[in-house]
Amino acid sequence: MSTTGISWALGRYSGSTPYALGGKLQSVPSISKHAENTFTAGTGTRKADLDSTNIYWSLDFRLKMQILTSYFNAYAMISEEGTLPSHSLYTYDGITKRGFTGCLVDKASLEINTTGPIIGSFNVLAATNEDKDLSITPDTEVPMTKTALTTLTVLEASKLTKFTTVRMAVDNHVNRQASGTGHTIGDIFARHATYTVDIEIIKTSGLTYDYDTTRQGNIVVALQDNQGAPVTKTYAFANMAVRENHYRVEELGLTFEKISAEGNSLVIT
Repeated sequence: MSTTGISWALGRYSGSTPYALGGKLQSVPSISKHAENTFTAGTGTRKADLDSTNIYWSLDFRLKMQILTSYFNAYAMISEEGTLPSHSLYTYDGITKRGFTGCLVDKASLEINTTGPIIGSFNVLAATNEDKDLSITPDTEVPMTKTALTTLTVLEASKLTKFTTVRMAVDNHVNRQASGTGHTIGDIFARHATYTVDIEIIKTSGLTYDYDTTRQGNIVVALQDNQGAPVTKTYAFANMAVRENHYRVEELGLTFEKISAEGNSLVIT
């Protein structure tokens, strides 16, 4: 049996209650089972003893974003580095229906391009899985596009308008710890959160981070969330340290500038 995507399903659930994730599936989750295999020398033979433990799952998927507050802001990129919530995800690829519990979002990003929808990418780690059969009711809002970007500022005064790509991402540094006597991981937990923002613009003035020793500055991205009546969500990254700021041009072409910055502080309002 093969599938085309018509019957795909993905959602969060609590008990028997399903919830949509605020985005249309662009790709059904890529689900991987991971294990730690240990070989030790056998006694009186060259055949090694083998043990397989510390089993966990990872899910990778992409959404055409509709409502930021349903999943992205609540379970992936958390305001003020708050507690990263554990949750359960239901998946159906047209063949297998499965629930994954003890989920934490390890990495997530939003990418805004001048064409197409805003894409949310997620890497989720799960401690266990279970039999599950749910009906997910998708959100009906139109996917967000570049017109949702209402504000883009770097170093306070530099309001950028001629962007070609904006990508903001979080790494929650989720860790796994073997404990107890079972074969699955015993603990899964989030450590610190770090952020990256990558922007490409059409250059119309000097380098955004200047030509001197300017290293840090605030970056603000405001997006109009498509929930019912649209609501603007503002992502304020404080003291983002520049990793790269350069420009390039080819003959008879426009000059493009790239800004890449990293930080450890985010407030969402």
